[in-house]
Order: sequence, then structure tokens, then C-alpha cells
Amino acid sequence: MEQHFVRQPPARAAARAVSASWPIFASIALLMFGNGLQGTLLGMRATQEGFGALVTGAVMAGYYAGFIASSFGTPQLIRRIGHVRCYAAFAAAASVAVLVHGLVVEPAVWGAMRLVTGFCLAGIYIVSESWLNGRSENVSRGSVIALYNMVLLLSVAGGQLVVSLGEPGGLPLFLVASILVSLAVLPMVLSVRPSPEPDTPERFGLRELFAASPLGVVVALGAGLVFGAYGGMGAAYATGAGLSTTEVAVFMTAMTLAGGLAQWPLGRLSDWLPRRFVILATTAAATLAALYASSVPAAQAHAHIAAAAGFGALALPLYSLGNAITNDRVPQSKRVAAGSTLVLLYGCGSVVGPLVAASAIALFGDPGFFLGLAAICGTLAAWALVRLAAGGRRSPDAEANQGSAAKDAPRSSSRARSTERWQRASSSQ
Repeated sequence: MEQHFVRQPPARAAARAVSASWPIFASIALLMFGNGLQGTLLGMRATQEGFGALVTGAVMAGYYAGFIASSFGTPQLIRRIGHVRCYAAFAAAASVAVLVHGLVVEPAVWGAMRLVTGFCLAGIYIVSESWLNGRSENVSRGSVIALYNMVLLLSVAGGQLVVSLGEPGGLPLFLVASILVSLAVLPMVLSVRPSPEPDTPERFGLRELFAASPLGVVVALGAGLVFGAYGGMGAAYATGAGLSTTEVAVFMTAMTLAGGLAQWPLGRLSDWLPRRFVILATTAAATLAALYASSVPAAQAHAHIAAAAGFGALALPLYSLGNAITNDRVPQSKRVAAGSTLVLLYGCGSVVGPLVAASAIALFGDPGFFLGLAAICGTLAAWALVRLAAGGRRSPDAEANQGSAAKDAPRSSSRARSTERWQRASSSQ
């Protein structure tokens, strides 16, 4: 069944959607805190155990294999057992995987558990994002998705810092990570808030999704490339640039924190301005920030950290913007399938991103890390400009969805009419 909302000012609509979806925000905070701790802990423990760079890379790659596989399997699970049970099952399996890492320190076992973790977390993302998009109106979607990703990134950063409180070589930190992941189930199963309607999700393939939102699809892929490059090669770049171990940690955390804090203002802005304008401005600014960062001399730690924070603030919110602009044009019955396709694109980009960064470093030396990121963001900016110039044809689904909302909208509010004009201006996305 399609959901039609009475159009409200963006701030009020966002508050309404967040209030209706607070279990998602509470659960994702606990889950990502545990996941941030686990990810950092595994890298440190693998080094202590002498796995070697190649073996460690292969183990960590299992995460992305599971991540991609989940984009195909999760929609069917949601159709069979619903959002809440899916979320609980994925969190339980992810918690078990954390414990197995601490109990059996073998590369093959770790690779299998990373695959399980990737499958479960991608499934949780699909459940969470389809839930939030179903609860959001077009006028507030950017703010809601941005707040979700802000909570996610800041929780990951917080979890990374917990590693310093224990010994990576022991079991206690694995237990703490497992406890946090397990606790993430409680807000979902104890909430009296209704879960999304158990409609049968319709199929929505990549070609159909691209036809609905060409810009959103490309931005989701590009966001994965950026995150994969930063997550996979950021520490190696910072080390090569002469930063100490502590400075490397601050470099990585600065980019994550800045990206998390910038989610809300950019998402909020995209609810007031046409989203494609915001994406164009953000990707263009990220390109300039990356070009500047590539020119910072080696061993200037503070300049490198500041440049990383500036780039992260502009580049890491891109997935939120791409998600919002895509779901503006997707009917409710297809949002689970659309969400799984966006996760697939993001996962594929995350796999390729480290290869892009490594190739750029091989060609241009250490500055190639940010030059590669500049190339990615510059390509996204060029595509956003192409879509901006393409004009204003609307898809039938967008016409139906926005038409119903407009018919129900109160006409007495000048702010509502202003918001509606922005929505009409941003319809070709």
C-alpha cells in the first residue's frame, strides 16, 4: 500500500520521521559502536599474530563479499519474515561472528566470519534505510538519512577509540564488541512503534533504478569508491607521508568525525534546495579540497589532518545525498529493492576504491591518494552538471507520489508553498 503524507515544513516533517523511527537510531548507534571497535581490533590483532599484509587483506575482503551477497538475499528475507525479525537475526549472527574472531585466531576462520559480518551489516543497512525512507517525506528525507548516517559514522569513530582501553591480544575487547552488537537488538524488539507495513517488496533492478534516478545511482557508486579508498588506503598514505602512528590514527578519525558531523547540515540543506544542486556543489567542493590536500608537503601532520577533515566533511555525506535523491523517486513498494541495489553499488565501489587509490599512489607517489579521490569527486560533479542540464522530465512514479502529496498539502502556509516550489524544481534528479 502506498503511503501518502500531508506535506509539512521540512523541520517538522524530519522531527516526525525521527520520532517514529527512534529504535533505528538507537540500534544503529550501539551496533556501529561495536563494529568500529571490532574493525580496528581485527587489524591490530592480525598484525600481532603475524598474518602478513596479503593474508590480512584477503581476510578483510571477506567483509565486502558478504556485503555484496546480502544485497541479493536480504529483500527476500524481509519479504518472508519482516523488518524487525530480519534486524534481530542479522544482529545476533554478527554478534556470534565477533566472538568467533576472539576464540579462533585462524585466517581462514576470520575470513569466513568477515563474510558473515559483511552479510549481516549490509542486511541491517537495507532494513534500516528502507524503514527510514518509508517513514520520511520528500521534504525531510535528506535530513533524516543524513542524521542516520551521522549517528552511524560518529558511533564507528567512538568504537575505534575504545581499543585504547584494552589489550588487542586478549579476549575482553572482543566480548565488549559482541555485547554492544547484541544490545543493538533491544530497541528494535522492545519498541511499541509500528514497523513498516509488511507489503511484498517489488523487484527493482539496476536498470530500472538508473532510469528513475541516474544521479542517485552514480553518486551511491562514487560514495563507495571514496569510502573504500579512504578506508583501505588512508592509513598507508598517511604513513608514507611521514605521520607517526598516533598521527595516522588522528588522521583517519578526523576524516570520519568531520564526515559524520557534516551529514546533518548538508542533508538539511538538501531538503530546502534542490538535491541535485547540493550534490553538484558538494562534489565540486570535495574535488577542490582533495586537490589542495594532494599539495600538502610531507611530514606536516597538522596540515594533513586538517585537509583530511575538510575532504571528509564534503565527501562522506555523499551516500546520504544519493540515497535521498533516489528514494524521492521510488514508490514505497519498491524501496526495499531499491535500497538493496544502492547497497550493492556502494559495496562494489568500496571493493574497487582501494585499487583506484593504490594505482594513483603508484603513478604519482603519495600525492596520488588525494589525486585519485579528486578524480572520483570530479567525475561525480561532472555527472551532476550533466543531469542538471538535462532538464525537467518527471517519471510516472514521481508524478503520482508528489501529486498525491501536493493534493493533500495545506495551501494556507507560505512556507509549505515555498517548499513545494523547491520540490518541483528538483524533480529531475
